[in-house]
Amino acid sequence: MVQRLKKYNTLRNQISIVFLIVMVIVLGFVAVSTYHFGGQILRDNAERQLKQTAVQASGKTDTLYGQIDLLTTQVATNQSIQQLLTSLYDGEEATFQQRQSLLTIGNTFQAYSDGIQSFEMYSAENERLFPLDDTYLYDRVAPYWVVRADYEQGRQIWVGQDPQYPDSLLAIRRISLIERSFASGGYLVIRIDPNYFRFSDGDRTEDRDAKVLADSNDNVITTNSDFAEALLDQEGEQRITLNGEEHILVQETSPVTGWTTYIATPMTVLASGASVLGLIILLSAVLGMIIFGAASYGFSTVITKPIFKLTETMKKAREGHLQKNKIRSSSIEINELNQTYNQMVEQTNHLIQVVYEKELIQNRAELKALQAQINPHFLFNTLNALYWLLEEKEESELAEHVVTMSELFRYTIANGKRKNEWVTLQDELEHAERYMSVMKMRFGERLKWKIILPDQTKSILRFQN
Repeated sequence: MVQRLKKYNTLRNQISIVFLIVMVIVLGFVAVSTYHFGGQILRDNAERQLKQTAVQASGKTDTLYGQIDLLTTQVATNQSIQQLLTSLYDGEEATFQQRQSLLTIGNTFQAYSDGIQSFEMYSAENERLFPLDDTYLYDRVAPYWVVRADYEQGRQIWVGQDPQYPDSLLAIRRISLIERSFASGGYLVIRIDPNYFRFSDGDRTEDRDAKVLADSNDNVITTNSDFAEALLDQEGEQRITLNGEEHILVQETSPVTGWTTYIATPMTVLASGASVLGLIILLSAVLGMIIFGAASYGFSTVITKPIFKLTETMKKAREGHLQKNKIRSSSIEINELNQTYNQMVEQTNHLIQVVYEKELIQNRAELKALQAQINPHFLFNTLNALYWLLEEKEESELAEHVVTMSELFRYTIANGKRKNEWVTLQDELEHAERYMSVMKMRFGERLKWKIILPDQTKSILRFQN
């Protein structure tokens, strides 16, 4: 197994693997950081959007409430109603026709709003003026609300659920008599449809949101969830669990009505953006790995290709094909390596040429030496033949001179071959004596000599140069 993997242990693969590892670490860190912080930003934005939705829903409720308040104000200040209640305030009795006219007035104003189900009007003595029956005000609302209406001096007071009609809501306001210094002339009770304040589709961020609208006494006005009571028990923005699922709860209390809007959104809805972000990050990481892998492979190829080419050239040199590597690289280091190799090849080729020339010179010298060896042999053979020829003719003296000359040449040639070697003093003097014998053939009796050499000096060496 190890042997199989060794063939993949190349510089290109090493560079690619290192780059990929670094890329995976960097992309992993970036992906995790982006997912964490990006998801947190998305959740924060979703929470702010949810809070804004609650503010908008509360504002819409204030608008609807303001419309009812404006309409009831118009009813309370209607000229016919003011005249009737002023007459009652002055001690006069209301006629049947006057009370009957209130029906037309009520129906007229009721047509301006879908939320108002009916108007009820009572005198200052709590007697019902409209509709026409014998019901008293305290039969409809608790005395506390009547006191509150008097205290507010004409402002609309929210009562809450209608005791007689649980599916309806009640509001009350005192009718102040303009011509009697705003004295109390009676009361106006308004029965309101709770669906008038329901959460419309435009208010909802998701179908799974739990929404509750409650008045200042924590009485539910409208809701779209079965967890209204659970939401009313919470205070402030927080995370709660509804039906086993974690929600984030936001609240917005209206400064106008004092009503509070509760909106609880599942965390899965808020985290949906984070899931999309995670998918985008994952796809980006995969795409980044592909791009970076291709880039690292190309980059490693750019680096290693000149090295592979140089390696192939060096292998050819090992096989005897010593030549320069002509490839160029964008890397200074590889160019220097290639230039160094080319210089080495150039110097090696030069040395090979020098050695070759020296070999030729040496071969020529050996040939000449061989020729030089052949010439002395020819000379010695000739002198030897001349010696025997003179012996046959009984020319002993000439034969002796021939032998002396032959030994003289032999010593000279032999010493020439062993130049810079040591010779004995006796050999040198014998050579000198042979030379003198040859010279005597020229000068005859005029040349005489005598060599004296003690025995103890014969073996002394002399350097022959």
